Parts: sequence; structure tokens; C-alpha cells
Amino acid sequence: MIESWFPRTVFVKNNVLLDKLEYYENFVEHVVSQQGSERNGIHFVESTHKYFDRFHETSQMQDLVKEITISSHEYLKALGYNDDTISSTKIANMWANVSGKGDYLTPHIHGESLLSGAFYVCSGEDDKLRFFNNITESFLKAPDNPNQYSYQYCEYPCTPGRLLIFKSSFMHGTEAQKSDKKVVISFNITT
Repeated sequence: MIESWFPRTVFVKNNVLLDKLEYYENFVEHVVSQQGSERNGIHFVESTHKYFDRFHETSQMQDLVKEITISSHEYLKALGYNDDTISSTKIANMWANVSGKGDYLTPHIHGESLLSGAFYVCSGEDDKLRFFNNITESFLKAPDNPNQYSYQYCEYPCTPGRLLIFKSSFMHGTEAQKSDKKVVISFNITT
């Protein structure tokens, strides 16, 4: 008998605020030009994380904040959290990453938060976010025929209008980007 333990989950919602994607892209570009962005040891993309991580407090992002709040509450309920815990959650920070061909994110987690997420404003069809099961096992010989017991990663296309929410401890990153431009709004949720 083989038993499966400790499943990892990702909340996926597609076609979110499609009519506002161009508006969000323009707003992100405005914030980058006014507040600045940088690359660091994890973010080999232009990120506003250090200079401006308060997108959720702007009037321009309130429709997205509402979508994230509703979706994160639905996800937490499915994970088994009670109403008191769910109602105590809030977006702790929200920032933008703008990347181009060859840019990437080193595999990482988000400490000191319960959930993290990404909302894709624009991207190429080949851009993907990768989640890792157990990065230390990547040093072992890979199975000849990976299956539900041995997959080491899964990938989600960075489709414009896609909202992904996941536990902050779920390691994720991207490989070298193939498209010329990707704009992502990322966030952390705490209790």
C-alpha cells in the first residue's frame, strides 16, 4: 500500500479583471518610474518590493484587492481555517515585478506570511511560474517515469488575468523568461 501525505495546493482563478489589465500595466509603469525598482539576489527582475510595496493601499488597485480578498478567503476556508482566522487576514504588502527576456526568479519562499500570490497583468505564452515539491530531492536521481508520488515540480502558465494564491512556504521561482515583457503584481497575506 502507498499512502499520500502533505499535499501542496495552489488556488487558481482565471480571467480576473481582464478589462483592467492595460490600466494596471500603465499604473505599474508609472509607479516604477516614480518610486523606482531594483534587482537583487532573488529577484533577477525589476521589482518595486524595496521601494514601493503598498499597491494594495492605492485607489487604483481596489478592484484587485477585492478579488484577492474574496479568493484568499475561499482558499483558506477550503484549507480548513475557521471564520475567525479568515476574517483576521489582511494583505501585508503588494508590489510589482517587471521582467524581460532572460530575467528569472531564484526559487524562494515568503517568510512571515500565511499566503502569497501573483496576479499576471501581461506575459508571453511560454512564461511559467514553477512550484517545487522538495528542492533538496532534486539532487537525487529522478524517477524514470515520474508520477503523483515523485513529481518534483509543477508549472503554471503566467496567463494575463490569472490569479494564483498559495501557502507562503511553497517554494517557487521562474526559469529564464522567453518573452520580451512580463508584469506581475505579487502580494503576501498575514493574520
